[in-house]
Amino acid sequence: MKAEELRQLQAPFKARYKQDPAAAKHTFRASGTLLQDRPACRIESAFGTIDAGLHPAAGGDGSDVCAGDLMLQSLVACAGVTFNSVATAMSIPFRSAKVMVEGDGDFRGTLGVAQLQEELARRKVTLVTRWPADATAITADGAAAAADEDVFALQLPTLLLANKADLLDHADTDLEVLAELEEPHFPAMLVSAQSGLGLGDLGAWLWRQLGLVRVYTKAPGKPPENSRPFTLRAGEQTVEDAARLVHRDMARTLKYARVWGRSVAADGQHVGREHRLADRDILELHA
Repeated sequence: MKAEELRQLQAPFKARYKQDPAAAKHTFRASGTLLQDRPACRIESAFGTIDAGLHPAAGGDGSDVCAGDLMLQSLVACAGVTFNSVATAMSIPFRSAKVMVEGDGDFRGTLGVAQLQEELARRKVTLVTRWPADATAITADGAAAAADEDVFALQLPTLLLANKADLLDHADTDLEVLAELEEPHFPAMLVSAQSGLGLGDLGAWLWRQLGLVRVYTKAPGKPPENSRPFTLRAGEQTVEDAARLVHRDMARTLKYARVWGRSVAADGQHVGREHRLADRDILELHA
């Protein structure tokens, strides 16, 4: 499906939900019937029935699906559909991608042979999206082309985040091992949502890799508006691009600009609309 087809498909729903927010609310329901011949539960749905029973580690024979597997599979489905929808909407091409979820469990708790409340609170579920090392993009005519050869392929920076670093005794060593095992090899960073470790570095990394530039504007004779920078994306960082963000007519009527910052030899230098701006430049537009 192409981006335009997805937009057309979802357009009536978006319009309806904007007009009637209550119509967007939905209550999901599931039901099951306990089986009498074995410790299992039959889940009914519009797509058929599924028998959920004991995991082999809890005495099951493997003929019934485990509830833990169902839970992780639902996370895979949710994440996979979301990723695919966003990629379609943003016209991000890909040949293949795989979503994997892993969850830790301890069957001592299942069988009631230990109290694991505190330990279970430290268990984790890990979700990983894997893009193959030889990933190819699908061009408009449906032909596959290598991403590094296709001029229309959109390549985005990728960073592997190792969360819950605060729970690791040898975080740096564990990260090195993870980096060696992971294919393809991505740059990796230790972070902790609990302690805040590494989160400050994450923002700086994203800013550098995305090639973003902040530009502050000022009116003639007045100080710059330091609290409201304009953000310019890579490839769109000229004075004309900045003027277009300020106002569409400004880009059309712009005569020249004055710039203070790293992109000019002297503060207040007069520049034309094609001048390329640098991060944290101050821009004064003259129409």
